[in-house]
This record gives sequence, C-alpha cells and structure tokens, in this order.
Amino acid sequence: MMEAIRPPVDPAQIDRELGPGSLVRSFRGIAIHVIDGRNVPAVMEEIGRIRETEFRAEGGGTGKPVDVDDYDIGDRPFRQLVAWDTQSSEIVGMYRFVAAAEARSHDAYELPTARLFDFSPAFKDDVLPHTIELGRSVVNRSAKRAVMGLFAAWSGLGAIVAEFPEYRHFFGKFTTYPSFDPKALALLLGFLDIYCGDPDAMVVPKPELAVTTDPGARDVFCGSDYASDYELLAEKLKELGQMIPPLVISYLGLTSTMKCYGTARNPYFGNVLETAILINIADIGQKQWKRFVTSYESKNPAALR
Repeated sequence: MMEAIRPPVDPAQIDRELGPGSLVRSFRGIAIHVIDGRNVPAVMEEIGRIRETEFRAEGGGTGKPVDVDDYDIGDRPFRQLVAWDTQSSEIVGMYRFVAAAEARSHDAYELPTARLFDFSPAFKDDVLPHTIELGRSVVNRSAKRAVMGLFAAWSGLGAIVAEFPEYRHFFGKFTTYPSFDPKALALLLGFLDIYCGDPDAMVVPKPELAVTTDPGARDVFCGSDYASDYELLAEKLKELGQMIPPLVISYLGLTSTMKCYGTARNPYFGNVLETAILINIADIGQKQWKRFVTSYESKNPAALR
C-alpha cells in the first residue's frame, strides 16, 4: 500500500544545512554540494521526498513517505550530490555515489547493484576496485530550473573525476518502468545489446530477476551503422508512444564505449526494470570533458573526501 508522500521541507532548514563546508562548485548559479545524509537530516528528507515523488509518478518508488534507505544513512552510506538553486531555494537535481572499494566486505560488495546482478571474478577484482557506483539520479521536475538539474549534477560528477583520478569507471543502472511498452523495451534493449553489449558477461542479472524480451527486435537494426540505427530506434519508439529514456540519451552522448550488462526486475523498488551500465571515465568525449571536468576549479576538495 502506498503511503502519502511527506510535504516539502522548509527551504530555510535546507539552506542552513547546506553550508560552505559542503560546497564543491557552482554551475550557472546553482550550488553543487556533496553531503553525508546522516549529518543533514532536513536535506536528506527533501532528497527522499523528491525521489519518491519523481519515481512514483512513473510507476516506481518505495511506497513510503520518503525514499531514504540504508545506502543513504546506514553504517557505510553513499555520499549525496545535491544541486541547490540558491535563487529559488529548491533542489533541482541529485545523485548518490560511493567508491565501490569502500563497500567491499571480503569477497562481496554491499552495493545496490549486487542485489540485482551477479559479478564475475574479473569484474570484482579488476573493475570494481577502481569504480564509483552511481545511483538515484533524479531531476526535480517541479523546480523552476529543472532543465538544469541533470547538467548541474554532472558538473558535480566532473568535480569527483578531477579530484579522484585514480577512479576509472562509473557503474550504475538506468531505469525503465512497468508502463514502458514491451515492444519498445525490446527495441531499446536490442539496440543497446548490439552497440553496447558485453561479450565477456562480466555482469549478468540474477537468474530469478532477469528480464527477457523478444530477441527478434534486434533484426530491425542493420547492426553496423550506429547513427542510422539510433535514428531508427527513436522513430520506432515514437510510433509506439515512447521515447529513448533521457538518461540513456545523455549517457550515449557522454561516451561511445558505454557497456550494458542486461536488465533485472527490481523487487525492492516497485518492480521497475534496471539495466546495468559502465562508463569508462577516460573515454568521456572531449566536449563533455571540457564542460564538466576541465572547467572545475578545486576550491573545497575536503567536501569530497
């Protein structure tokens, strides 16, 4: 049963908690903060409220008053990246992130993705120690400058890349919802398998959660011309009343070497469908690198550590 979402938190409380000690950069008048959710309860509650509002609107969410879990406020929490519009006093975008090495316990990784996917020994030993896991990417669509939300959050990720050159990968997932047309989903996942699939199967959905779609959907694409197949994908999805998820569009525009590792049903989050992805930081395009990483000026590196 869905519980009522909590009302918005008083912006004055949020503003007090987002002090200069957590500010890492600004992006077109939006302040980017990195926080430990355990230390800023008002901010964490508002993050959870916005998450639950946005995910529930699409058919996902936790069903609780706020989307806040142990990965936010547990013993070894993710850090929260928050884009705060100082002009309108509202959060416009957010991510949460953690160095995977910090979530390792013996041979296991206590990560949200590990509940949905199985990792090969090579992935655990060679990739995850150099990886930052990202999650809960949300744009507050009710914000006045919602259009800036994702780019503001990415400028925060650019600060992380600049301050932590030892990390080589971003790992996480993108979400599609139960309402997404099955034929459209098969086309989307077929396209991604052709151009971003991993032949080494380093990450695979847990068998009981694995999502399968019509393999014949791949036959729509020529498989050798990315640009024309991408255009065809967009056209086919439009015919079905769908569109390529904005986060997928953004990630594909970020790098040409993104890896997709299959799709799992997430029973912990409204049975949404989660597709695991990996981005090699060194392969981020020159334009995006200049915009989000090169432009960063290290003013408060302690906030990221």
